[in-house]
This record gives sequence, structure tokens and C-alpha cells, in this order.
Amino acid sequence: MLRKILKYSVLLLTLAIAASFMTACDSKEEKESIAKWEAQASRNAKAYIQQKYGFTPEITGTSVDRITGMFRLAPTSDVFVEMLYNDRDFTVYITGFQESTDGRDSYQSPDIKQALFDLINDEKDGLQVLDIYPNYKTRLTPDEPLYSTYFNGSNLAELLKDGANSFDAFYVQTDLSDPDDFSWFNSLNMNARFVSCRNGKILNADQRTRRSAAPQPVYCNNSRILTCQPDDTKSATACQTYNLYRYGDFYYYLNSSEHYDEGEPSKVIPYIEEIDPLNTNVFPDIDRDSEVISKAYSVTSLFPVYIHVYYPTDKLDIYKDPEFYSDHFHCATAISDDQSTRYTANELTSAGDYVYECFEIEQGASVQFMFVSDYSDDR
Repeated sequence: MLRKILKYSVLLLTLAIAASFMTACDSKEEKESIAKWEAQASRNAKAYIQQKYGFTPEITGTSVDRITGMFRLAPTSDVFVEMLYNDRDFTVYITGFQESTDGRDSYQSPDIKQALFDLINDEKDGLQVLDIYPNYKTRLTPDEPLYSTYFNGSNLAELLKDGANSFDAFYVQTDLSDPDDFSWFNSLNMNARFVSCRNGKILNADQRTRRSAAPQPVYCNNSRILTCQPDDTKSATACQTYNLYRYGDFYYYLNSSEHYDEGEPSKVIPYIEEIDPLNTNVFPDIDRDSEVISKAYSVTSLFPVYIHVYYPTDKLDIYKDPEFYSDHFHCATAISDDQSTRYTANELTSAGDYVYECFEIEQGASVQFMFVSDYSDDR
């Protein structure tokens, strides 16, 4: 226990030192420059909006963009100017280095998003949620795109090319298998994912969670990816359909392209059983004081197969704090065949309300797995 406390204390100290470097205060000269940049950018943003839209908004805040340095985020002369007009909050991104009206903003982002939503829903009805992602990234770029071109109601494709790179279109229990439903996509200059969710629960999450978790098979039953290539040609994946199974506390799906056509769910159902917890001492990558926080299972297959496991976080015997998952919780795996057993431990991947792990099982081999924690209950 003392060893664990010391290990945890060293970790906290290391993180604190790293955080202090990353958030080191700006120098006096930098603070003076920031004040000048923000003041100039505020004037620039007002002139830019007046020129583009013909009104003068209220400024509600400013923050300089930053670049990642060796030990901290260094300020730049590009500024995010937060503004308000007619009860609509929006952002202008513009230089504060010199006088300029060359910027981009999010004032029309809700209108552009609604126009794209209507276009998609007219072609493939049942659309529930639409997320649009920027085609550029700064250190502090907001999730919604910023546009330099004025939206006049008829130049949607031009606007999307100006400020957006891709979108996710989320449906619930919708068949996406007919390619004719997506022929209209050729009019757009962007990439897209169409996802049919098993239910609407995950769609109530924030945009970043939806982007990473909703396309996971534990949440969606089929999906289609459409892409725009650099030469303006289009390509599309086959509609991927996922048959989800459940055993004990976890869900899983299978794929085995070696025995079944690509895009078809595998019908090679492995033999699964609950077993006694594995001995953590045999895992070279796991602290001896680690604690088992889940049931243990054995999976055996007669054919080569990939099994994708989704284990509910509320079934893990841990303090429910997602920030710990990736660094301090592991999936302990024993992979056995006729000749040997290999012991490994991988950091957990979070997928919304689940942690995720994928196992490759060779013909006649088996995988034993469970989840472990580096922390004790009295931490």
C-alpha cells in the first residue's frame, strides 16, 4: 500500500509540475502585446462585421490565439473576439497585429447549419442531429466553423467549402444501405458520415462525445462514409452493418473478412464463459497492487475472428471518473494457443458510457480478459 501511495504522490507531483509549465504566466512584454493585439482586433472585428453585414455588434470578450511551445502555450497576434447582436452570440477570428478587415466569423453558422440540415433531410428524411466541423484548426478554434463568405441563401456549397470540412448526420433506426439515397452528395465539397443509431440516447451528449462515440457499433446499427477526394472525385464506403451481441455484462460485435464478404457481419459466434479472475502477478505491465474491477471472461473461436468488446463503465467496480480511464485503468489479456500464453495490458479506450477493447483470436485460440485499476478504494 505504501508503494502505491508513493507512486500516486509522484504522479500527482509530476502532473502539477507539467501543468505549471504549460500554464506559465505571460511575460510583462507579452501582456503588453496582448493588450495591444486585443484592442486592435476589437476595432478590426467591428469594422469587419459592419462591412460584411451592415451592423455594429457589442463586444463581450477577447482572447488571443496561442501556439504550443516547449513548455507553454505562447500568445499570437490572432484574436478571437466574442460578440453579441440581436441576442445572438458569435465569434470573429481576426488579426490584431495591424488594421484589417480580413477575418471569419460564426454569425451565420446557425443559418448555414439549418440550410444543410434541410438539404440532407429533404434527400434522406429522418435526420435527428447534424454536426459540422471546421476545415482549419487553431489552438483555440471553437467546434463550429467560422466563415469569411457571406451566406445569401443560395451559395451553400461555396460556404461549406469556405469554412467546413466534414459533417456527421445522425439518424435513429434508419436503413442507409441504398446508395441512390446519397447521389445528391456530389454537389457538396466535403466529407461526411451518416450514422444510424440504435436509439437516441447518445445523441443527447455533447458534440465531441457524439463524434467519437456515436459511430461505435455499441451505439449504431449501420453507417456509411462519403468522401470528397483532392481531385474532386467522390468515393463511398459500403454501408457497414453491425450485429451487436451481449454476454454477461458486456456487448460485442464480430468481423472476419477472411471468411465473409467485406461489409457483412461475421456469423462466427465464439464460445464465451465467465471465469475466475486472472492472477495479476503474471502481467509484466501491471502493478502487483492493481485491483480487479470487473468480471473475467474467456472467449474461444474455431475460426480467426476479431471481437470488439464494449464494457459498461457502470459495471466497473471503480470510482466513476472518466478522466482516470485512459491513464490508470487497463484491460488485462491472456491470449492462449496450443503452444503458449501471452500476457498483455492495454490502457482503456473510452466510448461514451463504455470502455472498448478489440481482440484478434486465431483459429482454435482463446482470449481471457478482465479490467484492472491502479488505484485502491481509499485513494
